[in-house]
Amino acid sequence: LVSSSIIVSIQPPKARLAFLLKEINSLEFESPDPNSPSDQQEIFYTTRKEVFADKFYRVQLCVKELENAYKCLIS
Repeated sequence: LVSSSIIVSIQPPKARLAFLLKEINSLEFESPDPNSPSDQQEIFYTTRKEVFADKFYRVQLCVKELENAYKCLIS
């Protein structure tokens, strides 16, 4: 019974992780226009870095949830 509830609790983070991985896979990283001013290029790269950092953080949260559920399952 406990293992059933743990398995059920794994489904939401598993689904979120699958969604995030698909989302990350569909990201297209283009280079900025080399003729654009350097401040615009910096904004472009900063924004890209923030998007990637957010996705990575969300993946880490999902993995942490799955790790915790796994620890409960084996203990």
